[in-house]
Amino acid sequence: MEDIMRIVEMAKQADEKLGKASARLARARERLVRARREFQRARAKREEILRAFKEEYRRRTGISIKATKDAVARLRRTTEDDRVDYLKKRFAQMISEAHDIQQLGKAIRRAANLARREEAIKQLARHQELLDAAWRLGLLEEEEIAVIMWWAGKEVD
Repeated sequence: MEDIMRIVEMAKQADEKLGKASARLARARERLVRARREFQRARAKREEILRAFKEEYRRRTGISIKATKDAVARLRRTTEDDRVDYLKKRFAQMISEAHDIQQLGKAIRRAANLARREEAIKQLARHQELLDAAWRLGLLEEEEIAVIMWWAGKEVD
């Protein structure tokens, strides 16, 4: 009889431990849900801030972050004279491929947009504050900013 009572007592203790563990598990699940929700809110807030920054960057500079990165990749491997020669050839090709006035107008607008974008790339160094913010947000790398500054003829740290 004493053995049975001891077993019953051990079962009660095991039930108590199981109940406490179950309660801890429930609290941990609640904390996990709260943490996941908080993480999702923080990520959404960061994405919203990045989107707003990218819009402001494009508004002020005239080109997007992606276009900046593409331009920097081109600038790393070309000189300005090479770039001007390339654009002249591209503009001539676009104009020669036009077969009517509408296509010619479209080619001229595309050429103007390319020229505007190239000029905006040259003017990027004037936007030091935006470049620094883009670097801090992880949108541009330090080497990319150095290339932009070098092309503008500014001192690179």
